Amino acid sequence: MKKPDFEKCAQELDEMQILPPASIEVSLLGSFAIITLIQAAIQQQPEIVEDGWAKIGIAATRQLQKDLFNPDSEADKVLEFGWHPEAYIATPAVVAAMLQDIAARQSEGDKIIENNAGFAETLSQLMSRRILESQGYLDM
Repeated sequence: MKKPDFEKCAQELDEMQILPPASIEVSLLGSFAIITLIQAAIQQQPEIVEDGWAKIGIAATRQLQKDLFNPDSEADKVLEFGWHPEAYIATPAVVAAMLQDIAARQSEGDKIIENNAGFAETLSQLMSRRILESQGYLDM
């Protein structure tokens, strides 16, 4: 790996500010991954949201979400959930409802996977399960 020239990079970044938006090809799944990774970084270090670079990254990922995902889709609902970490605070009633919902949709989710559709529904279930596991609720 070559050592970067940080001063030259700063000059290049200054020049980027006046350039028009770039067009790229990224799959929807790739876009979903980019958005959730930015969300994870913010959740790990909430204080960075006030940083200038974080603001640029958040604005870009919010724009990706707005442009690429139907607001009524489950994928968009999962992404919105990721922007609101306070939603991770689970009360016993919320946990019980989530567990019941996961169990009720499990067989439906298997059918969806067989039909090669509804990836976000299955991802939503997985995320819910991981949140519950991280808080110790699935060990009950």
